[in-house]
Amino acid sequence: MIPLFIGLLAGFDESALAIQRLITEQLGRDVDIAVFYQLLRDNIGFVTPDQAKIWRDRCVQEAEKRVDAIVSGKHRGSYRKAALILVALCELQLYNGDAEPLKILTKYKEKLP
Repeated sequence: MIPLFIGLLAGFDESALAIQRLITEQLGRDVDIAVFYQLLRDNIGFVTPDQAKIWRDRCVQEAEKRVDAIVSGKHRGSYRKAALILVALCELQLYNGDAEPLKILTKYKEKLP
């Protein structure tokens, strides 16, 4: 669910390539991402700024828990997915105009040298 929430919070922007990749992997099959995104945009309704902040904070929290579980459990086959989740979070922060979109990468780089 994390990839879809990240996509939702980023407005299903086709230029967010890491988010696209996560969603495509989540679906587990070949999907025309442009058609899929348009379908989602047409049907998501309105997300208030307060809802978006709550969802964004929760999404970041859950994504960090997943990354921590992958790395602390030494699931080496999933390290690529952990990195992709972190990059997708950076894309989300860029989309939302965060002043420090790479902060989460710096945090994990320091945490996991």
